[in-house]
Amino acid sequence: MTTCDRYEGRYFFDFARAMTASEAWCTRDDLVALLGQTVGARAARGLIDAAAARCGVVGARLAYPQAEAILVDLSRSPGLVGITAQLAKSRLRMEAVRRRLGAVVSGS
Repeated sequence: MTTCDRYEGRYFFDFARAMTASEAWCTRDDLVALLGQTVGARAARGLIDAAAARCGVVGARLAYPQAEAILVDLSRSPGLVGITAQLAKSRLRMEAVRRRLGAVVSGS
């Protein structure tokens, strides 16, 4: 089975397999855009840089597990930052599904 497989006419996404991917998947700027609408771009940049340092993530290009680790770290924050990070993590997962479905459909 691939990360996104078709089963009885439905697509299923295996997040465990996607999370092991090591290729560059998004950038820190993409995460800033997800959080910046709520907390502001400058604050989002600082929050993401601090979370990346806590998670041991270096570089601007991120693999899916790195991006998710940053958002999981931020989702533990109290208040608006934590809630916004949880929503951003959901958007990140939806984007992962969209990309995989696009690859499956175009590869069929």
